[in-house]
Amino acid sequence: MNKVFFLLLQNKPDEFLQSINQDFLNNQNSFLLALVIFLAFPLILLIIYVINQYAARVKLIQQLKIKFTKLARHYDLSLNEINIIKQLSRFLQDPQKKYLLLINKNTFNFCLDHWENKYPGQTLTGLGILRNKLEFDKYDPLESPKSTYNLYVAMPVQIRPVDSPQLPWIKGHIQAVNDDYINLEIQGKYDPLEQGTRIKLALHDHRGVFLFESSIVGQDGSIIRVHHSRNRLVVQRRKYFRKQLNMKVFIKKETNEQEVVESQLIDLSGSGASLNNPDKSFKKHDDLLIFFHTEHDKWLRVSAEVVRLSHGGKTMHIRFGHLKEALRDNIIGLIR
Repeated sequence: MNKVFFLLLQNKPDEFLQSINQDFLNNQNSFLLALVIFLAFPLILLIIYVINQYAARVKLIQQLKIKFTKLARHYDLSLNEINIIKQLSRFLQDPQKKYLLLINKNTFNFCLDHWENKYPGQTLTGLGILRNKLEFDKYDPLESPKSTYNLYVAMPVQIRPVDSPQLPWIKGHIQAVNDDYINLEIQGKYDPLEQGTRIKLALHDHRGVFLFESSIVGQDGSIIRVHHSRNRLVVQRRKYFRKQLNMKVFIKKETNEQEVVESQLIDLSGSGASLNNPDKSFKKHDDLLIFFHTEHDKWLRVSAEVVRLSHGGKTMHIRFGHLKEALRDNIIGLIR
């Protein structure tokens, strides 16, 4: 700018105007450059963000693949079973998280329900074996069966054709639980049931009465093969009476060599109990051994799990593990 005034003082108007024009161009270029930088900066940040997000997604997918592979090896899944998981994973919000199907029964059943709704009448060969490997159909003495996959051998059963409610119930028991069907061994003589006949399947045990709808696969003498079913119609759970009582018991953790300690029962039922937590030493999900002293001078030993704590940890509420009916009857006998 000093140069411009110097030219003006020297009476050189042409050079003066040329100098002004040059300064203007220089300023304009600087402005355009600043404008470009200003507009480009958010774009550069956006590009960096997208690249980082993509890299994080790629890393996550790789981690999920490793997790799924480890679980697949742990459960010794076959190629067919891995293919079943891939088909079901399409109904996840993020199919890359298919490992969830191997560790969460509710997620597995959710995807299976959607698959069955989309492909009615079709079956997934090997589904039963897969569910058994994942222990999704493991017998739970306290949980009502969600499907016929949850049934067990020797469980009492009755069947009757859906379209013939006037016929008597056919009585028997479960002889085997296979991949695609269950075998029922019937008692007495009945007219053979044709393949495809729709039936009601009534079952009962200490958990209650359960009714499923299924169909006949075939019959060979006293053995009737029935399709697996997840169509549960009726549930009548048996409620165990819970009685308050003051009774001395002895407990210890099942997984270590901890000494047996004394505790006091608060209430007791055929499925669980509440008792004092000595020195607050037992935590939620601890596996316990509980020793009851009966009036016949005998000891009952029962496995249980701490399902929750109350009163600041002073009281623990337990659920008994799998009990044979004779042992459960002995426990129920304590509260009658």
